[in-house]
Amino acid sequence: MKQFISILLFSVLFATDLLAGDTLNTIITKPAADYKSIMTPPRKEKEEMEYTQTLTLYPFKTITNCLMLGYEKQIGHRHALKIVAGYTKFDETGVATNFDFDMKDYSGLRFDIMLKYFMGQNSRVFNGLYIAPHISFKNSKFMFRNFNDFNFPDPVWEEGAAQCISAALIVGYQIPLGKTFTLDGYVGNGIRKCSGNYDQANRILDSYRNSIGVVAGLSIGFGF
Repeated sequence: MKQFISILLFSVLFATDLLAGDTLNTIITKPAADYKSIMTPPRKEKEEMEYTQTLTLYPFKTITNCLMLGYEKQIGHRHALKIVAGYTKFDETGVATNFDFDMKDYSGLRFDIMLKYFMGQNSRVFNGLYIAPHISFKNSKFMFRNFNDFNFPDPVWEEGAAQCISAALIVGYQIPLGKTFTLDGYVGNGIRKCSGNYDQANRILDSYRNSIGVVAGLSIGFGF
């Protein structure tokens, strides 16, 4: 009987040790799992423009009395075609004219076209860095007079017209503003060829010079 009681007590003690060991392991390992989940927060989803077409506006072009609107469409996994049209007009001489000639009754048209290629691994159209060939054409008609004209107070106004075409390679970056809007800025270097009364048409922020120089732009787009 004593041997039976001894065996029974030994069994109870052994079972108690096993339970205590399982409980201890659970207590030790469980906080480690909870700690890991706390230290690794859920990854924030990258913000991306999800549309395949955009309408764009160039707000800073209004400084030169030019309204420019663009249309952009995805034509491949990494390619997008952008076409821009603009209209320029002012009646009197503006602050942004050149310093050699006075102008009035100014009007003109402008067209830009670019084929964008978005770079980078897993890149998507309208999201991130891109390169593009950029071609631009613009013309203008106006009245002008030379500041050295001494027929004051009856200056002699002449009719003028100018045309200009340029080709450039640009690098740009398109930033999503939410999933509907986008901000697109680019800069590059190109060659410009002008004809007509381009010296008289030249303005500080709207160049009509035969030159090699900087091409830049900034637009805001709406996806649809």
